[in-house]
Parts: sequence; structure tokens; C-alpha cells
Amino acid sequence: MHVALVSTYPPTKCGIANYTKNLVTALRLEGTTVTVLAESSSNDVAEVDTRHCWNRKGSWGSDLLAQLETLRPDVVHFQHEEAILGQDGRLSALLRGVRKLGIASAVTLHSVYRGSLGVPGIRYSGQQFQRSIGEHADLVIVHQIDGCEDRLLAQGVDREKVVVIPHGTSMLTLKDKRAARVELGLDENAPLILAIGFIHKKKGLHTLVHALPNLRLQVPTAQLLIAGSFRERPWDILYNRRLRRAMEPAIANGSIDLREEFHTSATMNTMLAAADLLALPYQQKYGSASGILHMALGAGAPVLCADGYKFAEAKRAWGKTFPELFPPPEEPSAWTTALVRVLGNDEMLGRLAAESRTLGEETSWAEVARKHAAGFTQALACARATAIPE
Repeated sequence: MHVALVSTYPPTKCGIANYTKNLVTALRLEGTTVTVLAESSSNDVAEVDTRHCWNRKGSWGSDLLAQLETLRPDVVHFQHEEAILGQDGRLSALLRGVRKLGIASAVTLHSVYRGSLGVPGIRYSGQQFQRSIGEHADLVIVHQIDGCEDRLLAQGVDREKVVVIPHGTSMLTLKDKRAARVELGLDENAPLILAIGFIHKKKGLHTLVHALPNLRLQVPTAQLLIAGSFRERPWDILYNRRLRRAMEPAIANGSIDLREEFHTSATMNTMLAAADLLALPYQQKYGSASGILHMALGAGAPVLCADGYKFAEAKRAWGKTFPELFPPPEEPSAWTTALVRVLGNDEMLGRLAAESRTLGEETSWAEVARKHAAGFTQALACARATAIPE
């Protein structure tokens, strides 16, 4: 089977790009022929079976349709995120064109929205957009049941078209904790909490920052390592200023170590090895998976997740065993309580690590590739059943 995969792609610094690279590698190992139709950028790198042929700011629908008409794959698979392909009628129009070419289509919705507002003629509401994709695509892939599949079905998307395929996991072997701390110049003995990734309001770092003083009253040497770059969209500026001001006292007294830059996968793995615990206090209210969570799962690293749709798969996996370890977002006192319970408790950290590793193995990229291959076969069957007569 030949699949054309439409996405951002490395060296672009983007979570969807990294996801796509891992998926492409796994699909090729599984035996699927993949051509990547990547977004063009100023730092394109030539790679086998990769065409940098569209840009989100241009006429990407017609550009992609022209490529597909020449390439003629069996299936075209779109990686959709609103910031990349928008939330309007362009993707649905492209899917109609794909159907006329006799090519099957699949769309991965990396985010599933409930009640986002639309602007007539400019932007669809979440429900309008998702129902439109469900109507015109042959397969719709989401990463979780809670907040993703259940939401699409409630919005009227055809059950037969919706498939749940987890975000993939790269299985990792971390270096020794002491060696990792020495390499990073960190205190070898301090209880260390890691928060990593792009920084913006929905990541909820302010909750950890506000929880830290009370945590230090009970765990005096606890430290918070924040690693990532601030997102600089216009609506992020005020939040960034407030968060920086809130962090200043803790940075000054050494309880927060801020590593403000975009980190490579190798550096993030070293940070995971150095930390006692990864904290994810996200306050996201829509359904989507977390690449950072899956990085930790592959490493078998202990994780403390917010209670919300972003981490629904983790809550399904170990929420009944550790219900108290899914503190609500925006509640610093609940995070303090959970952190105190886990930090310094080797038995608890070990059990959380085992839960991470188990879920990581269940969602390995090899497993995810096999599920995609089955999904592409399903998309082909749907496309043939609804083929437009010539």
C-alpha cells in the first residue's frame, strides 16, 4: 500500500512534525510505502520520499491536490492541527477533490473541540468542522476515547469512520540518574520535579510555581526544573510576563531552575533521567494526547498528570489504583499534596514508573503502525464503497 502523509516535518520544530517522523519510520518498518508531503520552510532538508510542496500561508489545497494527482497514492493521510491546516472549509474541499481522484483519505484530528466558536465565512465552530471532516474523509483517527472519540460520536460523526489509535511511544533506556544530574549541573541529592515543553497558559506551569513554596515547607530541598521556550503568540505575552514575575523569587533562591530554550530529544531524555518525577499540570479542556507524556511512558518515568482530557489515557491506565495522583488543574494545594506524597517515596515512584512503562509498551510505535495499516485498509474499503462514478 502506498500512503501519502501530509504534515509538518523535521527539521521544523513542532510536535506534529516529530510525531509524523516517528509514525513514518514505524510505518516503513511495518512494510507500508510512505511519501511525505511536507510543509515547505526555509530550512528544508532533502530526504528520501519527502516532498516539501505546500505552506499553510499559501494555496495549500490546490498545491496538495496537484501533487496527489501526480503521485496517485492509495491513501492520503492528513495530520490536522488547527494552527497548521485551520478550522474552516479548506480541508473538506480538498477531501472532496481527493475523492474525485479515487484516492482514499484519512485525517488524524490531534485535537477534538467541543464548543469553540465559529465566524461565518471565516472559521467553523469545532462541531461544524469535525462533522464536515467526518462527512468527507474515509477515516477519522483520534488518540483517545475520552474527549475525542466520544465527543465526535456525540456530534454526529459516523461511528464506522472513527478509529482510536494512541499517540505512539518510543521505548527508551535512560542513563543513570546521578550521571544525568552531573551532566546537567544539577544537585545530585535534591528531590527534583521536571516540567518540560513549550510554555504557555494551557500548560499550567503557574500552578506548580504557586504550589512550590508550600511544597518546600514539607520537602525543604525540593527543586523544580522548567525546561522549554515561551510561546510568543500575541495572546501569550501577558501570561508570560506574569509567570516570569511569579518565578523570580524561586529562581533567586534556587528552588526553580529555568532552562529557557527549545531542547533536543537527547537533552529531554537526559532531563527525564535526572528527575524524580515529571509533572504535567495542564489545564486543557479539549481532547488531545500529550507527546511529552508518551516520552515519559517510553522511558518508564514516574508522571504526575492533571485530571483532564489531555491525560485521559493515563487515568484509564492507573487512575483507579492512584486516584489521588490526578490533581485538578489550577489547584496548587492539591498539587502540593500529591507531590508530597510521591517525592521521597521510592515505593510510590517505583509503582508509577511501572505503570508508565506498561502503558508505553501498549502504545509503542510498532503497535501504532499496525493499527494505522489496518485503518488505511478500512479507509480504502470506505472509499470504494462511496466512489464517485466517472
